[in-house]
Amino acid sequence: MATSTTITKGFKTIAIIAIIWNVIGVMSFLMHAFMSPETIATLPENQQEFMNNTPTWRMICFGTATFGGLIASIFLLLKNKMAIALFALSFIAIVLGHYYDVFMVKYYNGAEISDLILPFLIVTIGLFLFWYSRKKLT
Repeated sequence: MATSTTITKGFKTIAIIAIIWNVIGVMSFLMHAFMSPETIATLPENQQEFMNNTPTWRMICFGTATFGGLIASIFLLLKNKMAIALFALSFIAIVLGHYYDVFMVKYYNGAEISDLILPFLIVTIGLFLFWYSRKKLT
């Protein structure tokens, strides 16, 4: 009989995929946060405007979502219950950030369906990781 400290292959696989997903998120955050003015100038006009006018609180949400998700994923792999709180914090930051993008600056107005896949995926995965950590760690 398995004990509560046993880590199944499925659990370990999900935790490792979550770590990889969140490392990619952290890299994206760092690229956005430290993008040079020269690089921003090469972007399409709407992205330049978005990058140049993004408020600090939106970047804090982005950083909290990605770093919180990465730390939560590591805690998930270690079966530490702190993962639940950190995934909740990460998910709240994701929702706040996307609220800004969708409703405040209407970044996705006129976007193609393909442009909406990644934001939808980010919200869905954030919610799944919160749900999964609650299910497996409580």
